[in-house]
Amino acid sequence: PYLAQPAPPVPGADLHVPPVVPYTPLAAKAAEPTQAYVGTSASPAGATMFCFSLCQPTGYEPKLLKAQFEIGASIFGCDAYAIYSNRAFEITTGVVTSPVSDSLKCQVHEIAWNTGIFLAVWHKVIHQAWYRSYEWTVKTDPDAVFFPNRLIPVLKDHQGAGYLNNCQYGLHGPIEVFSRSAIDTLAQDYAMSPDGRRPKRCVDAYPQAIVGDAQWGEDMFMDICLRTVLQVKPGLDTRLMCEAHCDCPDWYWCHNGTGRVSYHPFKQEDMYRQCVANAIAGSSGS
Repeated sequence: PYLAQPAPPVPGADLHVPPVVPYTPLAAKAAEPTQAYVGTSASPAGATMFCFSLCQPTGYEPKLLKAQFEIGASIFGCDAYAIYSNRAFEITTGVVTSPVSDSLKCQVHEIAWNTGIFLAVWHKVIHQAWYRSYEWTVKTDPDAVFFPNRLIPVLKDHQGAGYLNNCQYGLHGPIEVFSRSAIDTLAQDYAMSPDGRRPKRCVDAYPQAIVGDAQWGEDMFMDICLRTVLQVKPGLDTRLMCEAHCDCPDWYWCHNGTGRVSYHPFKQEDMYRQCVANAIAGSSGS
């Protein structure tokens, strides 16, 4: 029932992985939320979703997320949602980010080698445990145009899968979909580390993901960690995402099939809204 996935890399050499350096989140500008926010949809049994995005405290991402909130798009259309950053601040009235213990700055290679950042994000997700009230956890990038209602039939087609790969070349980060049991398994690996801040077996097996001169993106790490180390079985469904890196033609028109769950990337508010409109118009005309 599971399609073939790319072969995993060779486990890392005996690299020294330094301990997690304590990081104090930036001074809060609002009170940190104590529970997940309720979204605008109620998914059927088997497809309930907790969705989240990581947001830089400055730049285009806060405005882009606010625009999504205003039209009920992306994570705001899930059953429940949260937004993470390195400080607590309002995205819009009544919606505040949850701070994570990381600077959100990659040491090298701009934003591509971001495994260390997302290890801190997943630590927060696991610690809050809001995901446990829902059957699926969905991580999306702020610049991904995501339609939660289109994800429902995909999830129904993959009952029993631990997580879903979205590209024939391996998991890509704009949208990542995990079952509750997959995150529970990841949480158990976090609990095995001395301070609970990293998934021990995964980091021990592939330390090159977070140290050295060829570190990994978080999407590659999650795929290899779950599939190879923790033995979580994936499914593969290319309906999940349309982007150039996965050979999806004409992704920028957002008309590429009415079943497409997400389109990526759209970093400008007007272009994001246009993609949403195009996708909805294409669905209405089908």
